[in-house]
Amino acid sequence: MVVVKFCPLNVMQKLIYVVSFLCLVSSCDYLSWEIKSKNFTLELNKVSQIESRSAIVSGAFDNPKSQAVDEVGFVFGTSPLPTIDDLRLLGNDINSEVEGNLTGLEPDTKYHVRMYAVVEGSIYYSNERSFTTSKPTLTNVANNSCTNLANVVSYFKSANGSSAPWGIGSSGHSGSFWSAPDPNGSLTTCTGISYVEFERLFARDGVIRFWINTYNAGYANSPPEIIVNGVNIGEAIEIGGNTSSFYWMQVQTPVIPAGQNTIRLVFNAGSVYWEVGVDEIQFFEFE
Repeated sequence: MVVVKFCPLNVMQKLIYVVSFLCLVSSCDYLSWEIKSKNFTLELNKVSQIESRSAIVSGAFDNPKSQAVDEVGFVFGTSPLPTIDDLRLLGNDINSEVEGNLTGLEPDTKYHVRMYAVVEGSIYYSNERSFTTSKPTLTNVANNSCTNLANVVSYFKSANGSSAPWGIGSSGHSGSFWSAPDPNGSLTTCTGISYVEFERLFARDGVIRFWINTYNAGYANSPPEIIVNGVNIGEAIEIGGNTSSFYWMQVQTPVIPAGQNTIRLVFNAGSVYWEVGVDEIQFFEFE
């Protein structure tokens, strides 16, 4: 004799038991239960190589049912549970291993990151990880003492509408300097827009520091606007020297992204400046 012990059943277990019993007594040939399961795997694995301005993120994406996938990537921000309305980075490819390089981050700042996928028009998110970028460390990687204008595009316009390239002056912050107007005196005032432009490869995000003098007696030095690859990223800020235009002032650009960049320093001299000078350029990168 076989004794069968019954344990308390919840409602779904009772339903399954009853249907199974009915199939036994009525000789059911087939019974299909639709069991919902994951159609794909979306998992953020790790955050590595965390620096002051960047971090590497990687994750796994598995699509066993070959659903239509529009995007796979990462979303990140300074608030928990970032979405595609925050910062977004497409993954390197839609395959099982997805990796991305988060750049342009703020130093010494906590970030939250998740993987995301757009599958058949719906958005899905992975687990979340957080990390903190390192404190900013700037390394001086190159210098230009402004003794010549080789590989530099320059322009200035005088009060009478004449224009010409910059020249080399002899009384800069340290020795010679890039000078507008022409130090030989062929033009007398530097008015309108005056600029110098040059190419620079940054291995990492960085900044440029340099000395300026926008000589106009009784007025402050006027920092230039910084144009990178045709985009105005803001005005240089004072970090040293003297604000008075009787002296030289050191300024620093906003952060310039890694890569090959065309950088233009633009001075809006108005109608009164007698001289615009740039000297002792230093290139720094974040470590």
